[in-house]
Amino acid sequence: MSAALEASGYAEMRLGRHAKSAVYNDDDGTWRLTATRRSDGLDEVLELDALCLSDKLLVLPNEYAVLSPDDAARLLPPIPQHLGSRGCVVLLLAYRQPLFDDSSRPRVLTGRPGSVLDVAVCESAKPGRGNDNDAELWTVRSTASFAERHLIGESLRDETAAKEELLGAFSAVVGVESASSPHVFEVFAWDHSQPVDMISGASCSLDADRRLGVCGDFYGVGGVGGDDDDDVHGVEASARSGDALARALADAFL
Repeated sequence: MSAALEASGYAEMRLGRHAKSAVYNDDDGTWRLTATRRSDGLDEVLELDALCLSDKLLVLPNEYAVLSPDDAARLLPPIPQHLGSRGCVVLLLAYRQPLFDDSSRPRVLTGRPGSVLDVAVCESAKPGRGNDNDAELWTVRSTASFAERHLIGESLRDETAAKEELLGAFSAVVGVESASSPHVFEVFAWDHSQPVDMISGASCSLDADRRLGVCGDFYGVGGVGGDDDDDVHGVEASARSGDALARALADAFL
């Protein structure tokens, strides 16, 4: 989606940058976003007509916040000072040969009762994710309880132990011997993977006068096309929230 949007000529991707601060300029009505390039450590300042934030850590009081408390306070509905999250541990796996043939390949696998595996997704089965070779790619996500045992802040207590235990759980669910021997075998800690606390009654937060908006999976209403009672979460909730914010910001420009 990002590549298609950039190809349209209406957007430009700036990857490999760490956002540090966002300041509104009252003189010309634009946002100044300061970001550090990971490639050389140098800062750059981007001038933006509107600012959309999709990570609550960019708004809440913490070391990653880019908004000042005064700017964040202008958002409606207001964002609480605390929105809890639960973590997980993620495996990125690649196999030289597919674990399944095309006719039997599952797209999603869920853990058995008592398993440390929450869900495993076959990335190769997603539209547009094919590759020129036979490699099969999987993303494996642990349960929150597994993460609680292995995570220390943003780091893993014992990376090797976490990798081996989660790979064993994946192999057991797959039931194929080759699943225990991936060609690529990476693990990372995701300390804020899923929201625990939600902002109910809203799809996004907006400061229309300054064209500042926040969206994400932590909003409790599905957004455009969804009802208040929709049980949506994860990527679906993020997509609906983002759609609602896009429409709200479009109105702010008109």
